Amino acid sequence: LAGALHRFNSSLKKINLERNEIGSRGTMHLAGIINETSALQEMYLGSNNIGAVGAAALADALRNNTEIRMLHLSCNDIGDRGTTVLLNALHHHEKISELVLFQNNIGQDGAVAIASLLIANRSLSSMNIAA
Repeated sequence: LAGALHRFNSSLKKINLERNEIGSRGTMHLAGIINETSALQEMYLGSNNIGAVGAAALADALRNNTEIRMLHLSCNDIGDRGTTVLLNALHHHEKISELVLFQNNIGQDGAVAIASLLIANRSLSSMNIAA
C-alpha cells in the first residue's frame, strides 16, 4: 500500500483507510508518504488501532505537510499522550478545518491539549471529540 501511495503522492487529495487495522506500524509508513506529498487534503483513518505511537508519527508528518484540511481519527485509542502530541503539531497548521477524535480514550491531559489547540489554531472550524 505504501508503495502505491508513493506513486500517486503528487495527485492524491483524499485517502480513506477507515476500518483497516493498519495499527501504529502501518501509520508510521503512511506518515512517511504524508511527509512527501503536497496534494493530500483529507485523511480518514478511523478504527485503525493506531494508538499513541501512530498519532505521534502523524504529528511529525503534519508538521511538514500543511495542506491537510480534514483529519478523521475516530476509534483509534490514541489516549492523552497521542492526543497531546498530535494537537501540538496542529497549533499553527493554517489549513486544518475539521478534526474528528471521538472514542479515543481522551482524559484530562488530552482535554488540556484540546483547549490549547482551540486557543492557538485559527483555521479549525469543526471538532468532534464525543466519547
